[in-house]
Amino acid sequence: MDSVFLLEHVYEIGNGVEERKRIGVYLSEEDARFRIGRLRLQPGFRDRPEDFVIQRFEIDRSYWAEGYGGGDGSSSKPEVIAPG
Repeated sequence: MDSVFLLEHVYEIGNGVEERKRIGVYLSEEDARFRIGRLRLQPGFRDRPEDFVIQRFEIDRSYWAEGYGGGDGSSSKPEVIAPG
């Protein structure tokens, strides 16, 4: 199973509104974690170093095939990997 890893920096800014920065898509989880290490101390990230999110997406797989908001969607959501 081939996968890619989406790296984002996501946090709530108030009233249920999210700030989301899509940083990049990487061929391995290790590459995404390396990028976190490089960005963690940079402006725009250093005040919220715990808010990086990595998601694993399988290549050639559709997500949310049953629609968005129907059921729990557990079989169609991408895997979220919590950076360590």
